[in-house]
This record gives sequence, C-alpha cells and structure tokens, in this order.
Amino acid sequence: MCIRDRPYTGQGVAYSIFDYTLTLPLAGGDYASLAAAEAAARGLTYDPGQRFTSDVFFQVPPDPMHGEAEDGGGGGALDLSALKPAGVPRMFVLGGCADVSRAAAARLLRPCALMALGERVGRAAAEEARAIAAAEAPRLRGAKCAEAPRGDVREILAGLRPAAERDLVDVVVQEPRALPILGEFDVVVAGGGTSGAPAGIAAARRGARTLVVEFLHGLGGVSTLGLIGNYYWGHRQGFTAEIDAAMEALGAKRGSSGWDVEVRMEWYRRELRSAGADIWFGCIGCGAVVDGATIKGVVVATPFGRGVVLADVVIDSTGNADIAVAAGAQSVYTDGSHVAVQGTGMPPRNLGASYTNTDYTLTDDGDLLDMWRTFVVAKGKYEGAFDLAQIVDSRERRRIVGDFVISPLDLFNGRTYPDSIGYSYSNFDTHGFTVHPLFTLNPPDKTGVGGYTPVSYTHTTLPTNYSV
Repeated sequence: MCIRDRPYTGQGVAYSIFDYTLTLPLAGGDYASLAAAEAAARGLTYDPGQRFTSDVFFQVPPDPMHGEAEDGGGGGALDLSALKPAGVPRMFVLGGCADVSRAAAARLLRPCALMALGERVGRAAAEEARAIAAAEAPRLRGAKCAEAPRGDVREILAGLRPAAERDLVDVVVQEPRALPILGEFDVVVAGGGTSGAPAGIAAARRGARTLVVEFLHGLGGVSTLGLIGNYYWGHRQGFTAEIDAAMEALGAKRGSSGWDVEVRMEWYRRELRSAGADIWFGCIGCGAVVDGATIKGVVVATPFGRGVVLADVVIDSTGNADIAVAAGAQSVYTDGSHVAVQGTGMPPRNLGASYTNTDYTLTDDGDLLDMWRTFVVAKGKYEGAFDLAQIVDSRERRRIVGDFVISPLDLFNGRTYPDSIGYSYSNFDTHGFTVHPLFTLNPPDKTGVGGYTPVSYTHTTLPTNYSV
C-alpha cells in the first residue's frame, strides 16, 4: 500500500488517495476465478472511512497475444503492428494484451499513454477501412459441443430501441451454436441491487448454492450507487432493521434516517460471502435458457464473452424484468406514449454524500439511446462534480404481468394474502400524474399506507421456478 503525494480536494475537504498492490491466487483462468479474486481484494482493502473505491483492478494481463510484429517499446513510439493479431486481419487489440513486454504494457495502460495510443489507432483504423472496397456479410459460425443440457437461449435482441417497433435493425445471421456453461448453482440472482443483494443473502443463508450477477462493481443498486441513501417512509423492521444494526460495526452512524453508501455496499458484499454466495461483478444477465416452460438458467455476458449459468431457480432482480421478458413472460411498460410517465434524474456524486435525489428529466429504461441521453445531460449539468451516480434513478420501469396485480384499493383496504412474503409502508409519491380512478376521489397527497406483497404478485405466469 502507498499514499499518493497529492490528495484529492473536493468541496474544501482533502481526501488521501491509497494505492494497493496485491498478489492474489487464481483458481483458474475463467471469469469465476477472477470474480473470486476481486471479492478477496475488496475485503482486504475496505476501510470504514473510505468515500470512494475504484470499480476494477488495474491489472497488466500476463499473457499477450501474438501480433504481426513484437514491439518492446511503448507509448508514442509503439509499432501499431504489435496491436494487430497475427493471422486475423482488420482488427486492432488496444490494451495490455498487445504484443509488447509486460513492463511496456504497464506503461501503456496508464490513462494518458492509452488515450494517445487510442487516437493513433482510431486514425489507422479509419484509413484501413477506407482501403477495404467491400466485405462479405459477417456470419457467426456454429460450434458443436459434447452432450450438454438442452434448452432454448432467449434474449431481447430487438436493437437499441426495443420499445419502438418502428426502429427495425439489420441483423447478422447466426447459425445454431453452443454456449459454454460457466457454472451451476441452486439459485442465480440476476442483479445485485436494492432487492437482489438481500435475495442472494437470504438464499445463501438457507443453504442454497447461490450466485449473484451484478453488472456494476458494487451492490445495492439505486440505494447505494444511485445515491438514494435515505429512508423516505419504509417499514423499518425485519431484514431492514438487521442491516441498520449491522452497519454500525462497519463504521456507519446510528440515529439517522439515511446510511453511508460505501458501508452499505460493503455490508452486502461481506454478508453474501459470509453466507457462502458467489458474486460476479462486471457481469450482466442478458437472457434466459428455457426448456419448454421451465427455466434452466441465465445467459450472462462477461468480459470473457457470453455463457450460461445453470440454476434450479432464477431470481430476476434486474429492475426491468429483463430475464423474465426474454424468457417469454408478459409485461407492461409505461413509456412516452402515456401521460403518466414519472420524472427521474441522474444525480452527481460528491465525496461524502450519500443522498442526492434528483427529478429533472424523463427516461425510458427500455431505450438504450434514451439512457445514453440521460448520462450525457447529467455530465453537462453537473460538470463540476467528482463523479456521477452509476445508475439512472428511474421511477417507472417494465413490470411483469403477475398471477395477481395489487391495486391501490387493495392497499387502502388492508387486504391480506395467504402467501405474503413482505410488508411495505409508504405513500403514493407519484412524481407525475395519477391515473387510477381512486385518486380522482381521494388524491394521494402524503397519506401513508401499508400493504403486503404475495408470492403470486412476484411470479410470472410462464415458468414454475422463476421469480421476479
């Protein structure tokens, strides 16, 4: 460990910057082994006073590729042929896997050197593209494999704007091909956010072999990386009370309606690992493996490529029902064609702040270009901030059509269910227009109301081993 000479100063406070150099064993060369090493690194480097931690390792890849030419230098003098894989035309490998010495790769991976090299490679790629007259339409060739569990891989592949059928896209023809099985678990949780992290903890505590897949490099979702680190109303009993009590031991302050987002993320991570669960950061659930009407697993995209994680039970906690919809479940979505779209925002992140709530735009979660627009707008709106939140704090998302739909009348009438799994308490904080007829007679205002959630509300109507 070393402390950098120049601290970061933000809003009049100086923060020390720590660099850690770790040597960690890898069980293998797969993504699961790298994820285990990341979990160990976070445990070794956590400090109760930390305000921010890097998302990923700074790592020099140990195995460079074989380039068209080897270059032992680096930086601006680098021969770009060292970035072109031997025998694979029309491709550059921009990063630490270039065919250079590992010492040169370490220098190359520093941000300023990598930015300068990226500019050179961009120009070279453009020149090469202009020199190519025409190319055959690309195809993804199939690959046969040994006997493996059968199932249909279902993914949402409707382009950048799946909510708009008018935006048809060209496609690349893909022959039937096998996906590697990356792991087998009793329970796989797709999404380690506000609900996913607790779901993984609960499953692991019951003895299930559990995997939590999370695209970001922290747990808690909107409640941590989204900087909504504060109770609005809430039924603060049960698991919620356990978190509040346990976080104090990690450095959190008691007696407040909020929490330190760094402490909360660390508690989720520690509790998952303590219960025996695995966590794959930097990995996203992008589809489902379905055999008839039964979910067999989740399709995941890792930095090493796509693969399948088999599971007896899948929990979709993506927040947008992505896995369920890919599997074929019915859904409803409030988008720009409705009058009742809720306001949202993407807040700035300043060191030490755990609650920054915003409401300055409308965002369609199912539209990748609209999500990108929100990031760009926030970058300009908060250009003086240390960083941005990593999640758009949307309040209106795609929902499955459950076996039962809870209505405002059910809540105000205190309806109970034989299969209730949770109790919630809040008001109808609409952030927009109301559409239910009840609110024409009785506007929601700030009236608190509690309600139970039944299992039938969370299940899709398609598979029997799937919950959302």
